[in-house]
Amino acid sequence: MIPSGFEFGFKKRVNVVKTRPDDWETPTYDLSTYIAQVNRMKTNCPVLLKEGPMQRINPPGKEPVVFLVKSREKRKGRVLVVINTTQEEQQVELADLGDMLGEPAAAWEDLTPDMIPLKLTPSLSFSLTPLRLRLFYNPQGEPLVVEMPELEEDDSDSTEG
Repeated sequence: MIPSGFEFGFKKRVNVVKTRPDDWETPTYDLSTYIAQVNRMKTNCPVLLKEGPMQRINPPGKEPVVFLVKSREKRKGRVLVVINTTQEEQQVELADLGDMLGEPAAAWEDLTPDMIPLKLTPSLSFSLTPLRLRLFYNPQGEPLVVEMPELEEDDSDSTEG
């Protein structure tokens, strides 16, 4: 959900009950088409509609591009999101897309809104423009198995006084 008026870059907050179209500001920009594309993408990708495990594939730190894999808890479907976190174009190299998305490769889809879909192959190289992402989906990918971190036991006993 986004606040009403956000898609047009309104500066003043819009009251969803009292504001009428005559009260609207001149739009600074119009994101409504992009938002419609994102909503369509989510409708076509059940993994994005449910909570589920998510795992960062590359280590945090100095990497300008982040790889996140998400799945559902128990049902098939896996998503890889490739995010350029910089204001510079980045070259992305995915040596083994199958490790991230799972098999079969024939099921892989590029669902990235507002961009021409890439032809997905097991080894993939592409440019990613500044502050953009690519979203790849495998409806047949197995759910992620994410190990929960062990919690440290608390040695203090709060009942002792």
